[in-house]
Amino acid sequence: PDLHDEEQFHWKGLQLLQNYMYGHPSTSLLFFPYSPAVNLINHSKEPNVKLQWSDSTKNKDWFNRSTEDLITNENDHAGLMMELVALRDIQPGEEVFLDYGSEWQEAWDQHVKSWRKPLDSKTHRPVEPFQNQQKLPTRQDFQNDDIEQLPLNAMTVCWVDFDDVEETDDPHVFRWTSDHITGDQTETRQCTLISRYERNGKYRYTAEMKIDGTKYTFTDILRRGIDVVDRPYTANQFLRQSFRHLIQMPDEMIPEAWKDLEQPVEESCGLYMAESSIPNSGLGMYTGKLIKDSHPIAFPDIAIQCTDVDENSKLWHWRVEKEYDEDKPAWLLDNYYWNPPYTGAEMEATDIQSIVPGIGMLANSHTGSFNALSRLPFRDNTGIRPQTDPGAGSSSTYHGLQYMAYNGDIAAGAEIFVEYGDHWFLDQEERLGTIPLSEDFAEADELLVKVWETIGGDPMADGAQQKWNEFLSELSEDEDEERVFIALPKNLSDVEYVLDYGTARYSVRDSIKPIEWLEQNGRCLDNIKPAVSSIPQAGYGAFATRSIRKGNVVTTTPLVQLYRDQMVIMEANDANNPKSEILFVNDQLLLNYCFGHDNSDFLLYPYSPVVNYINHDQHKYNAELRWSDLPYHQSDWLNRPARELIDLDHTGLIMEFVATRDIKPGEEILIDYGTRWQQAWDKYVENWKPNPYYKRYTPAWEFNDYTLPVRTIEEQKVRPYPENVFIGCYIASSVEQQAGAVVDGKLQYQWEYEPRLYHTTLDMTKCEIVERYKEYVETADSIRPVGELYKVRVWRHHQMSWIVTDVPRRAIEFFDSRYSSDLHLSRAFRHEMDLPDHMFSVLWMKNIVRIEDVDANEDTTATGDEL
Repeated sequence: PDLHDEEQFHWKGLQLLQNYMYGHPSTSLLFFPYSPAVNLINHSKEPNVKLQWSDSTKNKDWFNRSTEDLITNENDHAGLMMELVALRDIQPGEEVFLDYGSEWQEAWDQHVKSWRKPLDSKTHRPVEPFQNQQKLPTRQDFQNDDIEQLPLNAMTVCWVDFDDVEETDDPHVFRWTSDHITGDQTETRQCTLISRYERNGKYRYTAEMKIDGTKYTFTDILRRGIDVVDRPYTANQFLRQSFRHLIQMPDEMIPEAWKDLEQPVEESCGLYMAESSIPNSGLGMYTGKLIKDSHPIAFPDIAIQCTDVDENSKLWHWRVEKEYDEDKPAWLLDNYYWNPPYTGAEMEATDIQSIVPGIGMLANSHTGSFNALSRLPFRDNTGIRPQTDPGAGSSSTYHGLQYMAYNGDIAAGAEIFVEYGDHWFLDQEERLGTIPLSEDFAEADELLVKVWETIGGDPMADGAQQKWNEFLSELSEDEDEERVFIALPKNLSDVEYVLDYGTARYSVRDSIKPIEWLEQNGRCLDNIKPAVSSIPQAGYGAFATRSIRKGNVVTTTPLVQLYRDQMVIMEANDANNPKSEILFVNDQLLLNYCFGHDNSDFLLYPYSPVVNYINHDQHKYNAELRWSDLPYHQSDWLNRPARELIDLDHTGLIMEFVATRDIKPGEEILIDYGTRWQQAWDKYVENWKPNPYYKRYTPAWEFNDYTLPVRTIEEQKVRPYPENVFIGCYIASSVEQQAGAVVDGKLQYQWEYEPRLYHTTLDMTKCEIVERYKEYVETADSIRPVGELYKVRVWRHHQMSWIVTDVPRRAIEFFDSRYSSDLHLSRAFRHEMDLPDHMFSVLWMKNIVRIEDVDANEDTTATGDEL
């Protein structure tokens, strides 16, 4: 566990014992053999022995008992016996080999391929040669080149027992006696050798050690009373990157009762899309099962970053000599995007709009009550080599954005509400009307308590209704209290309920739906989940969570209507001068997640959960697209021109992915992106050339291993980090409330943790590492506990810097500097997916000539589908 983050745990690795264990992918049971020499049998693809259960096994009933039963009730003794049986005649002296299994071989091959030398490989040395050395280096030999010093990974320990030493005049100095018994290392303590002298051909040493916090000195220690050992966590056994993999047992040795890792398929839907309980708010999202507080609500999803949208819109308008209105939203996604601190992308560019599909776009918000809170995504290129593979920059590297239940459990059937923030509703007031904000609901709750007291807590009392009406009438006439008035119940009979649950909950008292209602009126959204795709260069993919029959809906998604000119990325010599030379650079990455048509600039972006992970296979696809028959799908939009739809301030089209054959749980969902997309990708790969400057770029996330130390300013002079990364520190706003102290002319504060500190990058600021308190260089690659603290210099408030002490490693993170990541590659692949011809309206195509506008005497050809 991380002591500086209540939600963070660091996976360290597996015990070395794992390499000697026998098991199978279908069961969590592991077996350790302990007869002589059996753990020395090595692996070969051409084995001379095989594994089988012994007929001498007494507890054969164990084969019919579950894993949980065996672990719970039989964990105090062994009860099974297996045999290694010769596959052929084996000669005396011949080595015995067993086939460890294909998974073991694949894991070993991958380990060898990805292996790198530990950070301390140049200084780390085995301790065994020093253990046989009579003359050990002491503190007096520090400058003596004639004696070999202990490596950083080694230390000395001394056998000391106070019952076996002689006292001296100094209570902190003792003489080690020659009859002192030395044995196993349980009687040793770490010691520092101070000096050495020789008597009668034997070396004797003086050593210091701390016992219960007090320093003691022991003289005349014989060499047999000293040992040289590895420091904690420095031996090769503790390398985090050491190979670990169990030996696989044959399939026939694993009975059905043990197969607890073959998880049963969750047949009932856990996430629905249906009409929101908030009036006039369109679609919303509902849970299909109880979600415990702080537990995930749905599968993690992608975040797609769009750069400098408003700036690009302005430059595009200038280039095509169209009037630019800076007050007009650049696109419909202005109503949907998240600010970049909520996806950890605020340093990607000068201005970022983070597109978060799934809960981030489909769930509604309520100013007075939200039950879902997001966590920052992680960065991962899923095997695509940055700036060197064709797929670099063609898919997002922001994954795992997770929404968790917040402020209590979420009941089955409850609508999911995320936190947009009051400012969002204020910005949208012209479109949405006046809506109570969080403070208005709080004030309304307080007013209700006071009014309830004035009527004596009895709505049926004489004069109670009159007092209630007078209260509402007076409040309605106060323009400053309009939002509070809207938040209050208008019927006195409802006040008791509101006092129990609050005005915020009262405003959406229909927010918990029966599961039967959701099944009849909604669509299931958790039939797919993300995982690494089987398609080369595709990154992540979408995989079925349950069986899906041919013709059934895989998932349903609403669509955002966009236009191709809203995707452009432009640059200019002078971004403030309309007459400046303006060049096209590339399209936004979002284009790769949109559907379109060869004869149109109209685009549709799907935004239901995990749908952006669905990949392409022109021949082996198992799903296809169709328009939804849900009543919320605005089918009349198919008869409206594209430019008319672009000007709307809301979405209305809904599309479905439908299975073209039976799909099994765990199978990747694939569609056909279209011939045009395939041709574009093939041509792109054929002409692809790596970025000639790629060696200068290393993704920042490769340094975000919280178990590795961060280099100080001085250390970076010798081993600098790549130019494209910078270091950021999470400094809670509460730190600035401290009195602080002036040290060496700089304000100095002490770091402190506060809840939700790491949920966004709002409290992240650029920093420099001034000092690291603990030196762990020799264990940087080990599984040692994380413990070092840092002194950092941070910049806030118009470049004023100050010092923060006791900063934990968890609060230090590496980020890509602006415009350096693969997202900004000007040659990265960009192409929309094709919406099938039969789905794409003729009115959305280019150069459409309406029949009623054609002169019968003119020879006119209409472009597009048959009219």
